[in-house]
Amino acid sequence: MRALLVAGVLLLAGTAQAVACQMPVLEAARTLTDDKGFALAWRFVPAQPKIGEFFAVEFAVCNRAGSATPETLRVDATMPAHRHGMNFQPKIAAIGPNTYRAEGMMFHMPGKWQLVFEQRAPAPSVRVTTDIEIE
Repeated sequence: MRALLVAGVLLLAGTAQAVACQMPVLEAARTLTDDKGFALAWRFVPAQPKIGEFFAVEFAVCNRAGSATPETLRVDATMPAHRHGMNFQPKIAAIGPNTYRAEGMMFHMPGKWQLVFEQRAPAPSVRVTTDIEIE
């Protein structure tokens, strides 16, 4: 896995409208956005997960302007080429304002994985993904 991005203050704006909050700072975080103003910063803990070992994902969320507080947050990982996901379902807990930690994740084999973040609210729901290579 490649080194994570350099830490910084994450003030993000979507292309269609400005994000309604300031993104909490997560050092060494990667970011994901959609085209409607949703932004998410995430990082692995530890920074480089090892195959067959549990890890966590910490993430901070900025909702679209005017959108409701999410009813459900979900983090998962799948291997599209193999058509399967992880063998464990993580537990998500708030660790600060708009900041969460998903515990109990494990990559059980090397290869291309897709990390999936999903936020369900009354409307609209958001799903963002990113591809990662685990060696």
